Amino acid sequence: MESKEKITFSIDSRTPETLPMSRLAEYLSALSTLYGSDEYVHFDVVEKGSALLQVWVDEPVMTTVMTQLASVGAGTAAAPIHKAYNQLDCLLRGDNAVGAVHVHGGVVLAFPGRNRKIVETVSITKPTTIDGTVIKIGGRDSSIPVTLKDLEGQVVRCQIRGGANAKKLSRHYLEAPIRVHGSGRWSRGQDGKWILDILDIDSWEILDQSSPEDLLSVLASPDNGWAQMSNPQAEWRKLRGLD
Repeated sequence: MESKEKITFSIDSRTPETLPMSRLAEYLSALSTLYGSDEYVHFDVVEKGSALLQVWVDEPVMTTVMTQLASVGAGTAAAPIHKAYNQLDCLLRGDNAVGAVHVHGGVVLAFPGRNRKIVETVSITKPTTIDGTVIKIGGRDSSIPVTLKDLEGQVVRCQIRGGANAKKLSRHYLEAPIRVHGSGRWSRGQDGKWILDILDIDSWEILDQSSPEDLLSVLASPDNGWAQMSNPQAEWRKLRGLD
C-alpha cells in the first residue's frame, strides 16, 4: 500500500461545528491550488482543536507539495500560488482568524489573517512596456479588449482604441511575440505588491527574433556599421530590449 503524508491547515477562530459547508468549500478550493498535485492530495476530515482541515498527500509527491509551499515563504511562488495564499489569508481575516499549514506538528507556512496590517490600496498610471503574444482580440466598444500572454506565461489584460488600430494589431494574433507600449494602470494590493490591472496600448513593434548565431554573423561581417558607433555595446543592448 502506498504511504501517505498528512498536511493540516488550522483556522483558530473556527470549530467543525461553526464552519459552514460553503465556507469550507472556499477554503478547500484555495488550498487545492496552494498544495497543487490535485490527483494526489485527498481531503480527509475537519478535526477538532479549532478547525483543522486535514488532507492526505500521496508520498511520492510530498516533496513537490513542500517545495510549492516553501516558494510562498521565499517570495518565489508562481502567480496562481501567490493568489491562492492571498485568498486564504482574506478568508481568515473575514473569519477574524489566523491560520497555518502544519506538517509533522510544525508550522511550514503561516497566515497572519486578522493580524495583517491593512495597507491602503493605491492606484497609479504610468508608461508601461510588455513583451508578449496576442492571444485574444475583439469587441464592439471604442476600447477594444486585447489579451496578451507575456514571455513568462502570465496573462495580461489590455485594450486598444479604434477599429483601425485593432485591425492592425490583430495581424499579430497567435504570431511571434511583440513589444507593446502604452499607459498602464497599476494597483498595490494588501501584500504590498504592484499588479498591472490593464494596459492601454498606444503602439507596438515586432521583437527581433534573430538567433545568437545570426547576430554573431552580422557582427563578424565587414562594414557592418558597428565600428562607427561611439558605444556599440549599448546600442546592441537597446536593440535587444535589454535596456
